[in-house]
Amino acid sequence: MTKYVIGAFIAAALMPLATFAYVDLDDQLFKINGKFSDTVKAGSSFDVTVNVDSNDGEDVEFVRIRLNDDGGNALLNHCEPVGTIRDAFDREVKFDVKTPSDFPESAPTVEAAIYGIDGEARSNGCDTDNEKDTHEWDNRLFITDSSNSSSVGGPVTIASLTTDVNRLANIVGCMVVGKVYDETTKQCVSATTTTPAPAGKCAELTAKMQGTVSGQGQYWFDSPNGALQAFLLYNHFDIPWLTNGSGTKYGFYGDQTAAAIGKFKSANSCY
Repeated sequence: MTKYVIGAFIAAALMPLATFAYVDLDDQLFKINGKFSDTVKAGSSFDVTVNVDSNDGEDVEFVRIRLNDDGGNALLNHCEPVGTIRDAFDREVKFDVKTPSDFPESAPTVEAAIYGIDGEARSNGCDTDNEKDTHEWDNRLFITDSSNSSSVGGPVTIASLTTDVNRLANIVGCMVVGKVYDETTKQCVSATTTTPAPAGKCAELTAKMQGTVSGQGQYWFDSPNGALQAFLLYNHFDIPWLTNGSGTKYGFYGDQTAAAIGKFKSANSCY
């Protein structure tokens, strides 16, 4: 009897371990232009990088990138063929996405999904029946209005030179009488006078600061600290550790974040 029991154990040990088929879109390695987040002008292209895992014959053939507004409505829908990805780990897929010139200035939610049919058949593009995995990211992509682009380095025209000369004349004229030129009202005002910014800007900052913790790190996706930093960068208030290419993660609320908040408040008269 004993030899039969031992034989059964040996047979079980020699049996191959069961494998489970899976396919996965890695939510930690998603990048915009090779970075954690980036700002893109409407009408221009940006690079998207996603990483795909698959095994046991699972096929991935297409990747879809969708940009959604706050209500979940698609502002852009891009489907990209990626050949056939099969039995791969951390396969990096990179491609360009073109934004229309009239894309609204916003911070859209980026949604990625992968599609495929196992075996010889092939998915008909990004057919929802063949979707295998999907994920969304907030505060990673910021679209700015192309009409607000800086003139630095651009073509110089008579009209642009005239505008610059008139502005400079106004600034100097105000300085002569001991005042400063107010860009909003186009008038000379006392140097101690500030023009209040729309309440909306200050209210947005107040809302973004809810739940943040100074001097601490919150490194999970869409943390209050990280959302505040993304908001500051979107409004062009720099946090050098996040923009110098060092790979620092969003979420640590330190001196640089506090300085950016101070500059935002000063620029928008949030007192």
